[in-house]
Amino acid sequence: MTDDEEKKLNTGSIIEDSSEHIAEIIPAKDAPQAEGAENTSEDEVPLDVPAFQAQPLEIVAKSATFWSDDNKSRKDAQKNGKKSVGFWVFCFLIGAVVLAAIVGTFFPDEDFSDVLNNPNLEIITSKNKKNALPKYKHDYIARIDIKGTIQEKNETYNHKWLLNMIDNLMNDNKNKGLFLFVDSPGGAIYEADELYLKLCDYKSTGRPIYSYFSHMAASGGYYTGCVADYIMANRNCTTGSIGVIMGPIFTFNELFKKYGIEATSITAGKNKNMLNINEPITAEQRKIMQEYIDEAYDQFTEIVAKERNLPIERVRELADGRIYSAKQALAIKLIDKVCGYDEAVEYTKRDLFGNNEIAFEYVEYVREKTFSDIFPSILMKFNNQNGDAVLQNILERMYESPRGISYFYNGAF
Repeated sequence: MTDDEEKKLNTGSIIEDSSEHIAEIIPAKDAPQAEGAENTSEDEVPLDVPAFQAQPLEIVAKSATFWSDDNKSRKDAQKNGKKSVGFWVFCFLIGAVVLAAIVGTFFPDEDFSDVLNNPNLEIITSKNKKNALPKYKHDYIARIDIKGTIQEKNETYNHKWLLNMIDNLMNDNKNKGLFLFVDSPGGAIYEADELYLKLCDYKSTGRPIYSYFSHMAASGGYYTGCVADYIMANRNCTTGSIGVIMGPIFTFNELFKKYGIEATSITAGKNKNMLNINEPITAEQRKIMQEYIDEAYDQFTEIVAKERNLPIERVRELADGRIYSAKQALAIKLIDKVCGYDEAVEYTKRDLFGNNEIAFEYVEYVREKTFSDIFPSILMKFNNQNGDAVLQNILERMYESPRGISYFYNGAF
């Protein structure tokens, strides 16, 4: 026997050149059965164990190396992911410490408690169920608030929520009346009138509306509150201001000239650019706007005359835009009673509604906020260190004022 034949005999198999072979996995059920082995019964389910055909050692080694490298890369990726999360958490904590150190260094005596404890900055992380009408099982009078500037949405007033809530109350058979708590200087004509009309829809159901004027029920605040069947006011309330306002209107022509600023508007129509800051108002434009405002004024006075059962001529005498105290408003029949809040609630249930036992439910709007709401207040604190408090107050009032023609009182209150 030659050396080559003896080598083949010792290996027990003939393996051809490995470069032409590909690793192959053959399921056990398809693998050839060894001679002498017993056949598997049809009732027995063979184990699904793969059988490997004999392959060159170099291919097996490469497969094992590939599997090992792939498994290692997965573990490395998991470790890197954990390291990334830990890294960013560490950075956040370091940033918080640095911010606290800066505030402590440059503002050691500054008190930020009014910012952090401000109820308007309450962080609400879950859906606020108070903004939905609870399902009461008993008869009740619902109190809803008209607070702050009447406009689309702000810190205390949400126009869409208020209209929807009135609709929900109208559809609730357990609701027997509405109590308006008014604390507002008025606001935009559009929202004020839309709210008034929605309250008229409520009255059309035959259920009464009562109003209580607290700090202020001026201009649009009175516009919406006068829809009530009976109006009560705190003795220190500011009300009235029946009228319309637009402005202030600024023109910066002289300021632009002083600093060499040119502001040009290209228009078609001689009054298209009216009320822009780069063009002074003309006599014709003033007449145009006055007619527009007079129309809104007529709407306001007609509503007051209707709701308070007063002659329109008398209302126009009263409606020169002035404000009234509660005592003055009572004397000229703009309200019906001067009293405190608790007395107003008891009077409503006992004398107006005729049922002292009826429930009085407060349906409240709570604005949902995020943590980012706190930063403007902190920045304002920083700015006021060296800023002009008067200018800051002016800017805040400009921001709160509704745009355009308004039923709004923006006096010294």
